[in-house]
Amino acid sequence: MDFVAAALTAMAIVVAWIVFRFERHAARRRDVAGARAVLTAVQRGMIEGMPELGPEYVGWGEIYFSNEYDGRTALLRGNEAYKAIKQHGWDQVFVVPTEPLALLATTSSDLVSEETIFAANFALWRVCRAGSTSGWYGRLKLAVAADIARLKELESAGIFSYGEEERHLRTGDVLAAALAAAVIGVSGYVVANALADGDTPGVDSRSTA
Repeated sequence: MDFVAAALTAMAIVVAWIVFRFERHAARRRDVAGARAVLTAVQRGMIEGMPELGPEYVGWGEIYFSNEYDGRTALLRGNEAYKAIKQHGWDQVFVVPTEPLALLATTSSDLVSEETIFAANFALWRVCRAGSTSGWYGRLKLAVAADIARLKELESAGIFSYGEEERHLRTGDVLAAALAAAVIGVSGYVVANALADGDTPGVDSRSTA
């Protein structure tokens, strides 16, 4: 009976670990899907837009920040604005939504890379400074696209796929598998010996009817 109790306890531990792993995997997949949805929404709104409605419906980032300005191009653009004003025309600087950038810049999710958070912080600062580009837009595009691709792979990964921060789970899985194998092996050995001796495992042979 002592062996039966020990075996049941060991198997209960293994089952509890398996339940924990499945629940954690499901929760992690939900987190990954949520983070990927946010990044995809930012990518679609800022970069892709709705081009099927016309070229003017591409993302606001493509419209206003895809052209990089160096000293020469900035001077030319300034001269255009100056001439328009001198001719009693007008020139307009459009206000763009900064909320998508603020969302990425302030995220605390470990699923969004450090590069994306940095690029969003830098972009937010540059946008608030009269829409300056200085290379931030291209860097942010690449960072967001890389995160989306990485999270897509992570979302489709199996339960026994481990990230850099999940090495402890691999150790737990190995220990659980070893414990289950040990219980099964020892149980088989005990049962085989009992049958060879003509006894029933877990039953006192001295008991009487």
